[in-house]
Amino acid sequence: MEQKSNKTTVAEFYKRIVGQRDSSLINQYVHEHYIPHSPMGRDGRESLFEMIEFLKTLPPPAETKSPVKRLIGDGELVIIQLDISFMGKRMVVIDLFRVADGLLAEHWDAVQEIAAENDLMTDGALIINSYADTDANQLLVSNFYRDVFENHDTRLLNSYLTTDYIEHNLAERLDDYYHHSIKVHRIICEGDFVVVQSEYLKDSQSFALYDILRIENEKIAEHWSVQQAIPDVMPHTNGML
Repeated sequence: MEQKSNKTTVAEFYKRIVGQRDSSLINQYVHEHYIPHSPMGRDGRESLFEMIEFLKTLPPPAETKSPVKRLIGDGELVIIQLDISFMGKRMVVIDLFRVADGLLAEHWDAVQEIAAENDLMTDGALIINSYADTDANQLLVSNFYRDVFENHDTRLLNSYLTTDYIEHNLAERLDDYYHHSIKVHRIICEGDFVVVQSEYLKDSQSFALYDILRIENEKIAEHWSVQQAIPDVMPHTNGML
């Protein structure tokens, strides 16, 4: 039997466990030594059982369409971007999973409310160009963060962007970043999509920041992002990043 891809495993987890609220399947999809980095739950796999049991207490979502906007895989790491309605609010969620031996072994996330004036946060290109040069695109983004944000050379910003560059997060644009400090943790790439996980220090507050960048003709053509403040106290010792 052909082994499932890591992206398929993550997609099935959302559909069968989160979407259908079936906690009985958690052990089939999640490693017994699962490591959560989310500030919303306790350590270990039990946090997922608690989450699903909580979801069962809420009314089912009115919309039946999938909340998944983008699914990007790079080896053992899988990024999923979701556009969801939750407790009266519209939220954009980024989840990052590390998959080991076909099971979800580690998880990071960030959640941000989509304000009415910023309702295009998840719009834009959806299809990954599998023919794009993944390694070259990953290097391009790595150089971009080094040159513009680490070295604070704002003169180079536009040289990395296409002339028709599209910004999807009007509340936190790429060109706002160089005013603050960014420490990159991971760069994940599939085809023409590159995801950067970083710690963003703004006004003495640290944020978990996830940027999705689409590359076109060796330049950045589109940008999506999600950020969430890192709390001083978390229900585990794994950290948010």
